[in-house]
Amino acid sequence: MGEGRALAVSEAVLETLAERIAGGEVDDLVKELPGDLRPALERGRARSGGQGRRMSLAEFLDLVAERADVTPGEARRYGAAVLATVHDAVTEKEFLDLLSELPKSYVELTHA
Repeated sequence: MGEGRALAVSEAVLETLAERIAGGEVDDLVKELPGDLRPALERGRARSGGQGRRMSLAEFLDLVAERADVTPGEARRYGAAVLATVHDAVTEKEFLDLLSELPKSYVELTHA
């Protein structure tokens, strides 16, 4: 996957994640992640009005797949890779705070 494509997929995952979680948690991620990822996080927060939108893992992956123009299976793999990268980029406390905002079914992405 080329660098531009990887960024587009990462942005699709982060935008959808930011749509799923509360605005305050998005703000915390914005502070800890590289600046080039902020626009995707801000788009997701804007979509949900900062309230976080309930969505199952399947709905999350379907949205990522649609936004990144990939299959749901690819969305699962890319989602897991992006979450692993987020885990490496933020403090452990921040990552645990993020996971606390998500249904338990999402945790399977962190073990993929």
